[in-house]
Amino acid sequence: MTYPRPFPRLAPLFLALMPGMASAATGPPPPEGALNLAACHGFYTAVVEHSRLVATENDAARLRRDMLAAMMNALLAEQVENRSYKVALMQSRVRARSQMRNLFRNADFDSDPRRNRIAKGQIRRNLRACDSLMIGSRTAHS
Repeated sequence: MTYPRPFPRLAPLFLALMPGMASAATGPPPPEGALNLAACHGFYTAVVEHSRLVATENDAARLRRDMLAAMMNALLAEQVENRSYKVALMQSRVRARSQMRNLFRNADFDSDPRRNRIAKGQIRRNLRACDSLMIGSRTAHS
């Protein structure tokens, strides 16, 4: 005895629900500032992890990471219905964390002094840009 397959009967129902599901999960993409904030959270997460690996305390990095996490959570709270917004922020954070981990690896363990120097410089530039998000530009004071 052969049983009928449920898909042909359920297909119209799924197709009818798809546009509603897609619109609930998508919305406007995050602005560049939000993506930068997420990237900075990833950078500082990598700094805290690196500090643990090399057995140094870095309370300032931990404080900045936590402040960036709070700022990111505030942004996400405003976009509860927009799943793609959350995904885009998390992707930005994960990419930045991975990039920073590679920079630390090059800065600490690469045998080429030039690559060490370049990686250390990029780490400083990344963190300086993130600090300007929280503190503001130092040259803006008059």
